[in-house]
Amino acid sequence: MNDIVIPALSVRQPWAELILRGEKQIEVRTWSTNYRGWIWLHTGKERPGDEDIDSQYGNLFRGGYVGGFLLNAILSFDREKWNLWRGQHLDNGAYKSGLFAWLIESAVRFPNPIPAPGQRNLFYPGPQMLERLNREYSTASSTLVRNPAESVD
Repeated sequence: MNDIVIPALSVRQPWAELILRGEKQIEVRTWSTNYRGWIWLHTGKERPGDEDIDSQYGNLFRGGYVGGFLLNAILSFDREKWNLWRGQHLDNGAYKSGLFAWLIESAVRFPNPIPAPGQRNLFYPGPQMLERLNREYSTASSTLVRNPAESVD
C-alpha cells in the first residue's frame, strides 16, 4: 500500500468500533463518491450525544486513526433496503430519502491508535501520516489470525 494514495474517513464512535468488530458492514452517508478501495478509518472527537450508547461501549478511543476497511460499493437507499439492511447499518432511525449505503468489509484494527485531526468527507493524510498508517497497518496485518479453513497445505 505504500505507493498508493489512500483516503481516510472520519466516523464517530461507537460506529467506528462496530465497523472494526465487523458488526457494522454498511456506513450510512448523505453523499457518494466514485472511490472504491481501501480507506483509513479515523474517529472524530465528538461523543454521540446519547449517554446510553456512550456508556454501553465504554471508553473508546476518539480523535485519530484506528484502522481501515475496504469500500466495495455505494448504493442508494430506498425504504425497502433501509429496513432490509438495518442489521448491517445499525441505524434505528426512520428511512430518509437521499441516503447512501457504503458497503464495507475486511476491517483491520490498528494495535495502537494514532491521534490526529480529521476532516469532513474523504480526506487524504499527509506523507508523514501515511508512513505511520502503513506501518501500523503492516503490524496489524501480520498479527491477524488466519481462519484454519483457509490454510494452505
